[in-house]
Amino acid sequence: MLKVVSVDGEMPGLHFQKGAILNGEYYSSSGPEIYDWKVENNQFVVNCSAVERINMIVGGPVALGVTRLAEHGVPLTEAFYPLTGKETYIRAECIDEHGHTAWTNPIWLSEFAKRRK
Repeated sequence: MLKVVSVDGEMPGLHFQKGAILNGEYYSSSGPEIYDWKVENNQFVVNCSAVERINMIVGGPVALGVTRLAEHGVPLTEAFYPLTGKETYIRAECIDEHGHTAWTNPIWLSEFAKRRK
């Protein structure tokens, strides 16, 4: 069952939220929270509440994505993925100890590059 759809942005109001949703600037969750996700300094970064696993799911050649696992009982709250230039999109899944998942929409890297120019 979907618990949360969180819109990325600080401006209140239905018009802004509708635009953010249409642009994919939100995440969905059945438990964990995602505080931020972005492409910065040629890497994808996600910050979230304490989780056991963060999957970085990448479009493009096979085996580009990675999974980060909590170590020695210390939960994860962030993960990084260095971009190689071969990716078409990237998104994250943050999974807590109960198997509840929060997931971002994909960042389409070709569209992201156009907006940065």
